[in-house]
Amino acid sequence: MLKIRKFFILSLVFTTTRVLSQEYGNFEKDGQSIIFHATEFSIPVSPAFDLLGVNPCLVPKPSLIRNFKVDWSFKTYGLAPNLALQTQPINELFFNTPKKLNDYRKAAPWKRFLSTLDLSMGTVDGPNDVETNSRFVKTSEGLDSLIITQNNWRLRSFAYAFKLNLYSQFDPLKERKIFSKALKEYAEEKQNLEEEIKNAKENLRKTKDFEEKSTMKSDLESKETELKNLDDRYLDRMKSIVTMYKSEHWNASFVDIAFGQFVDYDNRDSSLFKFANLHVVNSGWAAWLNASQGVGKNLLFSGIVKYQARRNALIDQNTNSIEGGVNMRYGNHRYNIFVELFAPIHLQSEDLIKEKFMSFGGDWRFSRNVILNYGVRFIFSSNNKIDNIVPVVSLSCMMR
Repeated sequence: MLKIRKFFILSLVFTTTRVLSQEYGNFEKDGQSIIFHATEFSIPVSPAFDLLGVNPCLVPKPSLIRNFKVDWSFKTYGLAPNLALQTQPINELFFNTPKKLNDYRKAAPWKRFLSTLDLSMGTVDGPNDVETNSRFVKTSEGLDSLIITQNNWRLRSFAYAFKLNLYSQFDPLKERKIFSKALKEYAEEKQNLEEEIKNAKENLRKTKDFEEKSTMKSDLESKETELKNLDDRYLDRMKSIVTMYKSEHWNASFVDIAFGQFVDYDNRDSSLFKFANLHVVNSGWAAWLNASQGVGKNLLFSGIVKYQARRNALIDQNTNSIEGGVNMRYGNHRYNIFVELFAPIHLQSEDLIKEKFMSFGGDWRFSRNVILNYGVRFIFSSNNKIDNIVPVVSLSCMMR
């Protein structure tokens, strides 16, 4: 009989411990879900829009996201469908859920590197300053008259781009100790509450005084309610930890490399299902290296070096350029302002620097998933006179 009682007690202890460990495990998984869905320190504009030059800044801020994203760019005063889509195909296939977080941490470095592969594609209103075929003809008065043989274009631009993260100063998905203190305090507080509830039930069972029993019952109900709310309270605390973690590292250092192709086409006689009718005006490709360096808690310096090759199909002309720029941001993870300088060097032209760009603007991250990017771009000619001022606004939304 004594052996049976010991076996029963041991079984009860083992079962209780198993249940508690499962509850703790579920709570820890909820914490992993919080860290998994809050991986980006900032929300960048799609590299496809970087290639098309319709971002508020021509020197993008390197960053790493792990969710599907949609961008909407406004470079005109109309609501044109200037959309870009962005996703990470390898990450979606192998590391796309909180349950696979441990798989990511155990994966080989090259697998984690490939998981940063980013694919984006976008389409916007195309440029209006298209160089076309032209010729001189004699008028009836014998004067030369310039005739444009191809005009009245209605252009749209399409681009796709691949991006890989070469270096990131911090990776939230590899942070194993970010919740260590919270998890330890959670386990201790839960154990203390369960012990207090157990003792309160025992004292309530032994008490015969009705007034004292009423007070003890009220106290017991209060402790049981506190135990029920314990998970929610600590999950909120963990969310606050993640928010603080991201705010501390909004200007973390990154290095990205990217490649993309673009095409400008006349879509007056084209439709979505008649690609053979596309009349290509410009096409080209570009490869670029983008890096950033944080200074203190409020400054971020970014730079870009880009090689771009372009072909004008109308006049059968190829041009190549090396483009570079620097950007300085000041602020925090919610909002910041920037100033930047950008200039392309045309390799096949006597006038190497035909234009220069200076931009002012900023970011406003008004929710966890949405950021507004805005800027004003000043375009200077080779003699340093302002040729144009272009306002650009883009809206980026994480789809989660």
